[in-house]
Amino acid sequence: MALHRVLPQVVEVVRSSGGRLGQPEGYAEVMSELPTLKGESVDNDGRRAIRSDADFWRVGSIASGFSGDAGRRRLSLLIQSRLPSPAETIQF
Repeated sequence: MALHRVLPQVVEVVRSSGGRLGQPEGYAEVMSELPTLKGESVDNDGRRAIRSDADFWRVGSIASGFSGDAGRRRLSLLIQSRLPSPAETIQF
C-alpha cells in the first residue's frame, strides 16, 4: 500500500526524465535509493539490530511494523524522502 501511495510521484519522475512508462528500467532507476532505507529492530531477547537492504522489507522486520493507515502513510513518506522530485529531473 505504501508503494501505491508513491507511484504517482515515481511515474512523474520517470516521465519528466524522458523515460518510457512501459519500461521497468525507468522505475528501477527512480527507486534505486530504496535499499538505503534502514531502521532499528529489537528481537524477542531484547537484542537490537539495524536492518537495511532486503532485511528492511522482510516480513516481521522494519517495514512490516508500519501497520494501519497511519503507519502506511509514514512509510510512504519515508519512501518519498528517497525519491527525486519530478522538478529535479525535467528534461527539455
